[in-house]
Amino acid sequence: MSIGVAIPKPAGFRVWVIRVTELLELSPYQWSVGSGIGQNALSKFINGKQRDLRLETASLLVEHAQGIAQERGITLPALPAGIAGQSFCSSPIKVA
Repeated sequence: MSIGVAIPKPAGFRVWVIRVTELLELSPYQWSVGSGIGQNALSKFINGKQRDLRLETASLLVEHAQGIAQERGITLPALPAGIAGQSFCSSPIKVA
């Protein structure tokens, strides 16, 4: 069953983030502050000091990058394939 959404794994998202910092010529600090996240969060993620990011943090980063790219007429690379279509649990979820 596909849920229609691809959530990238942290390693793939890290590669995408590094590529986008190069394309948009943004420092991790500039991107973090512009996205409204902690000043060092993105640097720690890029450098591997932080293994992953919260989904909300990743969403803020993507939205901010898309806005900058649109202003500058730059096409961002697609987000890496993720876990879409994988089963999240072995049995159906029962709703009371």
